[in-house]
Amino acid sequence: MRVEGCHGSKAVGLHSTFAKKVRMGELSDAAFHNAIRLLAQDFQDNVVEITSITDADKRSAGMLIEKYGLSQNLRTLDALQLAVMNRLGREIITRILCADRAFVSIIEQEGFTVANPEHSQ
Repeated sequence: MRVEGCHGSKAVGLHSTFAKKVRMGELSDAAFHNAIRLLAQDFQDNVVEITSITDADKRSAGMLIEKYGLSQNLRTLDALQLAVMNRLGREIITRILCADRAFVSIIEQEGFTVANPEHSQ
């Protein structure tokens, strides 16, 4: 299902995620606004697509936790997201917007390009 515009409930959830990073001191106000601007542009350009998590994605997430979780902080939901990214592939997922330093490292180890709004100030 392709998301049209940046006003749906999933977009609100993404705003909330970045706002929490500001509250926790992990993201500056300026980086928050930059992330929201980039996200809004991606929704406007129809480059953001919402997809379902499959049973295969869940198994893949478990393998990712085994691969990274013993030495790095890979949370369950992050592993699920990364499993879906791997399924969709680098041809479809050309940029990932992420401000979680630990997750950024793992995403990059999996071969994806990350736009970290903390470094775009």
